[in-house]
Amino acid sequence: MRACAGVRCEACPAPQLLPEATGGVLAYLMVATQWRIGMGGRTGLDYTAALAVIDRNRAKFKRLGGARQAFADVQTIEHAFLDADSERREQEKAAQIGADE
Repeated sequence: MRACAGVRCEACPAPQLLPEATGGVLAYLMVATQWRIGMGGRTGLDYTAALAVIDRNRAKFKRLGGARQAFADVQTIEHAFLDADSERREQEKAAQIGADE
């Protein structure tokens, strides 16, 4: 995250995080390259790789709610992305059907 003289200011474009969300967001950013992709797009995270990354950084997560909580938060973020992808595909399909009529 960007900071102004070490302190976040109103001008910073990064969203403000609740303290309890920090561990989950940090964990997701660490595993965000571990998506499995199928013909229809993202299918989910590679949990083996994600868990390995989180385990390797266990000390960081200890003070942020623990590795288990970090992984649970990653799963919540993953499901939100998958739901958004599904919704976007449905909208694109509906738009295509409307354009074909």
